[in-house]
Amino acid sequence: MKKRIYASVLLSSVVMTSLAAPTLATADSIDDKINQADTVISELQNKQVDIQSQVSDLETKVSAINEQAQNLVAEQATLRQQSEKLKTEIEGLQVRIEKRTETIKTQARDVQVNGQDTSVMDALLNAESLTDAVSRVQAVNTYVKANNDLIKAQKADQEAVKQKQKDIDQKVKDLETNQTQLEQKKATLEQTQASLAVAKADLALQQSSKEEEKAQLTAQKAAAEAEQARVKAEQERAKAAQQQVAEQAKAVAKEETTKTTQVETAKEEPVKAVEETKTTTETVKEEVNTPKEEVTTPSTTPSTSTEQPTQTPVETPTSSETPAPKPVTPTPAPSQTVNGSAIVAEASKHLGKAYVWGAKGPNAFDCSGFTSYVYMQAAGKSIGGWTGAQESAGTVIPVSQAQPGDLLFWGSPGSTYHVAISLGGNGIIHAATPELGVVQGTTVGFTPSFAVRVH
Repeated sequence: MKKRIYASVLLSSVVMTSLAAPTLATADSIDDKINQADTVISELQNKQVDIQSQVSDLETKVSAINEQAQNLVAEQATLRQQSEKLKTEIEGLQVRIEKRTETIKTQARDVQVNGQDTSVMDALLNAESLTDAVSRVQAVNTYVKANNDLIKAQKADQEAVKQKQKDIDQKVKDLETNQTQLEQKKATLEQTQASLAVAKADLALQQSSKEEEKAQLTAQKAAAEAEQARVKAEQERAKAAQQQVAEQAKAVAKEETTKTTQVETAKEEPVKAVEETKTTTETVKEEVNTPKEEVTTPSTTPSTSTEQPTQTPVETPTSSETPAPKPVTPTPAPSQTVNGSAIVAEASKHLGKAYVWGAKGPNAFDCSGFTSYVYMQAAGKSIGGWTGAQESAGTVIPVSQAQPGDLLFWGSPGSTYHVAISLGGNGIIHAATPELGVVQGTTVGFTPSFAVRVH
């Protein structure tokens, strides 16, 4: 239909032109223009089919990534439930173990204090008759078996506690691995969604026939391409910075270890110096109190008096204490370039909101989506949408130097699985889990791996 309309318009135009100036157009030129229009329309249609196919593929990938992410979130919830169940079972076993331990102690105390020992020999010796002896032996065997069963049960429960604790530790590791995979899926999802936006904008641009709409769609496509380039550049920066982050973390750990070693050495040096001084002094005293052998020179003239050997005074060496080495002052963490109080204030506005994987606000968040949103709102800074990118948003510092507003990370550099905002000391605020949402918490029992000061 479009072809016919376009051909009719062209034909009408040619006819009108021929009427006004018959020498300006010919039948061949009209056919050429129609054929060119057909070629352009056919090419656009083929491109639209290809682009639509790309869009469908990208939408399928996005759907698959979201499905994988939801499965991982559900697996996290299962792991948490299993860990809590194991903890409850361990508590029950501990109670039973404590009760049995008390029973065993009581029996041992009775044997030691009251001499209440039970053996087959005692039963036979104290029996009044054969029937009484048989009864006593059976009672002794029952008593001994009960004690043996008690000890076996005690050992079994103790082994069960060890095994269940090992199971909990494995569940924690699985949970951390799970969270790391979620963060990596988030990075893939961002890149795929950006590509999808470009493809959709390109398709809409090809399908548009109005110049004004084309201008708007061109701007949208440019914005989508810019976002795609930003995400790609952000991920490349994060990848390039992962090595630097790891080296900084190692340097910080080495610096703290060196500082601790030097402090301990500084404490030990005065003690060593005093011990060395004491040893030197005792050695000198022994040398002074020991008389030297007198060397007699033969003489033809008899001596009428006996010369006393002259003792040469020995100077007692003065011990000087070795000065303690001055401890190396660690490189101070860079000063904050963002207002930490403003970061904490913005974060506190969202306490109680829901945790949803991949959510970036304002009504729901996951851990990195929460920190990204807070920094954009409070400081106007884009720190990336996942933990890997946020690791390189500033300078790595020791957790002990973290101030309110700094970022705290859990996991190895480049493979972190959780991020929170420091409140100073042990306090944090973060999007914790689907069960808790955005809450204030503590690092006690949940120690961060390193910190980053955003600049």
